[in-house]
Amino acid sequence: MPAKKKYPLETCILLVTLTALLFAFQHLT
Repeated sequence: MPAKKKYPLETCILLVTLTALLFAFQHLT
């Protein structure tokens, strides 16, 4: 895991939430 840039925890949570929402949306439709 290259440590080029340290992402804050908020960004990680936002990314996970966005992915989960997209995944759920694709399965609901």
